Amino acid sequence: MNDRQLIVAALQRQGLADAQPGWQAEIVPGGLNSRVWLVRAPDGRPVWTVRMARPRLEWRLRHELVVLMQLAGTGSACVPRRPTIVGDPHVPGGELLVHAWSPGEPAPLAQVSDRARETLGMCLARLHAHSRRAFTIWPDIVGRPGSRRDAYGARLGALRRYNTYSGGISEEIDRRLAAVLQTLRRSPPAGQGWEAREFSLLHGDLSAGNVLWQGEAVRLIDWEYVRTGDPAEDLAYLTTEQVLDTTSWNDLARGYISAGGDLRTLERVPRYRPLVALDAALWWADYLFSRRLPAATRPEVLHRLVLAETFVADW
Repeated sequence: MNDRQLIVAALQRQGLADAQPGWQAEIVPGGLNSRVWLVRAPDGRPVWTVRMARPRLEWRLRHELVVLMQLAGTGSACVPRRPTIVGDPHVPGGELLVHAWSPGEPAPLAQVSDRARETLGMCLARLHAHSRRAFTIWPDIVGRPGSRRDAYGARLGALRRYNTYSGGISEEIDRRLAAVLQTLRRSPPAGQGWEAREFSLLHGDLSAGNVLWQGEAVRLIDWEYVRTGDPAEDLAYLTTEQVLDTTSWNDLARGYISAGGDLRTLERVPRYRPLVALDAALWWADYLFSRRLPAATRPEVLHRLVLAETFVADW
């Protein structure tokens, strides 16, 4: 059986799909892997979203389920409905993370209404209200005590996991990456809010494709990178992957503050922007190199490197 058939059969054995013929599973478009699937009923209705485990990180599915169930129970973070684990020895990794299909379509923040941007800000403030006394570095789930400044340094140190961290893209790109890294290492953040030892649940991957809009309603999907950290990093990733004009940022910030978000979180966002842009540049470089593509000439790497350089220059 192929993956499509295995997924449908696993859902049927779990009672999440009936025995009627015609159930279909299809890879969700837009991603960079083939682990996320949409399952349709025989009449074509989308019913379930299914994600296969990342190889060697199968245990992360259950951690993600715990977080999603906690958030769904509070009704506070725009999360997918009805999350569950389907255990089946026939599927790769032995388990699937399943949740109800989420309606809506991704769209750039600049193209949705001001009220929709406020709604997203409120959603993120409610997510970040789930506080923790330690931070985690993906994929670990064991908390590390320390201050927000310590968490920032640990996130910077985690960039070493990329194969291209130490060079190998091109002489010019390697030099520019090293210059940004040096600036970030030499200028650790300090000041009000950075010595606090309180952290929050983070979505961890707020790219445009993971934010679904249905009018003014919003839902966040793909919680694979959920972890604990400084909420400013979540906002920095969101607003680095799609650079906002002042009006769009103000809408988002207004919703965030109105739902109880901390103003100091917004003030820390600029320090995280070069870090997350550099993280994304290195991720893309590794991804392209793993497929033997010319990373140095790919716009995904260069665009994010230029962003990191720009954000550092704006300090």
